[in-house]
Amino acid sequence: MRFKRSLYLIFLIIFGVALCNEYFQYANGQTHSRLPGYAGMFQKESNGVTVLTYHRILKDSELNRVMRHVSSNDQLHEYNVTETEFKKQMDFLAQHHVNVISYDDMVAMKARGPIHGKYVVLTFDDVDRTMPENAANILEQKQFPYTFYVVTGFVDKKIDGIRMANWAQLEKMAQSPLATVGLHTDKLHYQIEGQPALQSGKVSEKTMASDYQHSQQVIQQHMGQHAKYFTYPYGATNKNLTTYMAEHGITSVSTLDPGIVNQGTDNLDIPRMLVNEKSWQNLANWLN
Repeated sequence: MRFKRSLYLIFLIIFGVALCNEYFQYANGQTHSRLPGYAGMFQKESNGVTVLTYHRILKDSELNRVMRHVSSNDQLHEYNVTETEFKKQMDFLAQHHVNVISYDDMVAMKARGPIHGKYVVLTFDDVDRTMPENAANILEQKQFPYTFYVVTGFVDKKIDGIRMANWAQLEKMAQSPLATVGLHTDKLHYQIEGQPALQSGKVSEKTMASDYQHSQQVIQQHMGQHAKYFTYPYGATNKNLTTYMAEHGITSVSTLDPGIVNQGTDNLDIPRMLVNEKSWQNLANWLN
């Protein structure tokens, strides 16, 4: 009984701290309204490919719902979609006969000429455990192709407090004909004084090159393949690293900059849309 009371008290304390944090952020104008909706992006284009990016696909647990309601932590909003929301989004794509294509198909389509019609590419960054546990089965059921970007040096470890998937989970997904494996650095997915390491100016070109080469070696070891695609942690690009990777096996690099892909889009600067409730509604309106 005392143990249960202690757990309950701990929960109330956490809830209270989160609630106070939410109040002060609200008072200072720092609320979820900052989440990108990309409305202007969709108003400008009538054809092209929208590359979607997901991070966390969380279970609809009571604790997750409470924390999401009282906290404005980016990991619970900007980088999170619940399993129920994700399934509804995939159902929407299927029911509206949206052309969900692979990253490979998008690159080939760009090379052939102007893109006519509207298409979607699905990508997943970091690949924490919620991706194989909560999203992969839905994608397989729908037969939707997808690309997942692995932080090879953090497999089965934590990034920003979130546990990444293990090699067994990653290798199982990689065996699917629907899946494409990409790179998300080896150990450079972190920040220095509030800036992404790759954009901080404090990581040498030699270190970046070594990190990239090691990530390719690790992917080759575990997946038996060479990765063609790379995406930047936090969306922060580095021109020197992009040039180096383009000379050493990477054929396409993606960011978190907004935009719709068309024939003129640079393969080494592919824009993507971060999925959240606000941005998804604008995408649905565009597709519909």
